[in-house]
Parts: sequence; C-alpha cells; structure tokens
Amino acid sequence: MRRVLRYLEWETATWSTRAEWLNEREIPAATRAGMRVYALKQAAVHRVLRAFFFKQLNVSLNDAAAASLAIDDAEDRSLTALFDKDVTA
Repeated sequence: MRRVLRYLEWETATWSTRAEWLNEREIPAATRAGMRVYALKQAAVHRVLRAFFFKQLNVSLNDAAAASLAIDDAEDRSLTALFDKDVTA
C-alpha cells in the first residue's frame, strides 16, 4: 500500500507540474485553458484517491491493532486461568 500512496503522490505532482508547464507554452489560449483544466482535474482525482487509500490504510491498521490486542487479552486470560487452576490444584 505504501507504493500505491507514493505513486498517487507522484501522479498528483506530475499533473500539477503539467498544468504549470502549459502556462509557458505557445498554445492557443482556448486549447491551453482546456489542457490546463484537464491537468488540474487529474491532479485532483489522484489527490482524492490518495486520501481515500490513506484513510483505508489507517482504518485497516487500527483494526489490525485492535484485533491483535483482543487476541493478546484472550491469550492472557486463558494463560492466567490455566496458571490459577494449576496453582490451586
């Protein structure tokens, strides 16, 4: 997932750079405006995708950590119960 986030970050920067680059070119104004809007839209799409995946990754990591803690707690209770049973017997 780290690579996906990096790629989307790179794509966002690339499209933003393309939008800036168009300002320096000798292209008819209407064409340049359309190309610039398209580049900015692509940058926004990749930015939103990156934010979505980043949020999903954090939710997944939080769920995994919570599940791991729940398993650890259950194992601790089982071992404690087993130990208490052995000590009292």
